[in-house]
Amino acid sequence: MIQFWKVTASTLGTAARTVTVQMRGGGAEGDDDATEQGADPTDPASNARTESYDAAEVIQPLGLMARPYITARTEALAIELGDEVIALGLVDKSVGCGATTVFSDLEEGETRMYGAKEGAARVRIRPTGSLNLECLAGQSISITHPSASIVINASGVIAITSAGGQDITLNGGSLKVARVSDGVKVASITAVAGPYPVTWTTSLMDADGALGAPTVGATCTLTGKIANADGAARAKA
Repeated sequence: MIQFWKVTASTLGTAARTVTVQMRGGGAEGDDDATEQGADPTDPASNARTESYDAAEVIQPLGLMARPYITARTEALAIELGDEVIALGLVDKSVGCGATTVFSDLEEGETRMYGAKEGAARVRIRPTGSLNLECLAGQSISITHPSASIVINASGVIAITSAGGQDITLNGGSLKVARVSDGVKVASITAVAGPYPVTWTTSLMDADGALGAPTVGATCTLTGKIANADGAARAKA
């Protein structure tokens, strides 16, 4: 027999990778007794479903696991197999898809994964082929690796942390990124004080500090390069 049950609690399985739920026969919304809606609790003959079940396993797709946040309208579609009850699926009917909900922008052809408690935390595969990862305002988004992370915090600050000794690479670049206060290699300049005008001898330096061919003239033009010894060691562009 397949029917809807009211879900009253959930637990994580201990012997297997499962979620189990505590259920009871259907009743009025928000009513936690075990009487079916429309039944007379004083008349055993009319009280067709008063039973409850403490640990019904919830069938979930391979690779996806969710534990429900219990509301007054959390229900399970369950099947009874002898003495065992198995929940084929769970639904929370307390939040709809109206214009004032976080589901009001669900597009035709869109696939969405959302938080069991907070629907504003969601992954959207949109009909255009774009993929959106979204969080509730004031919360953060994190991508974590055992030794690295990318975090957009609640204020919108983006922090990228690479593993020790590994680079953060932008657009496939290989040169170190310059930072405020990093050293600059400029030039070697000498001047002859007279007769006037002053004659300047300028030898520009490369990023390693090696001097180039000197130029001599009445003017001196300086250009510089961030020193190879400076720059961000692990940020490359």
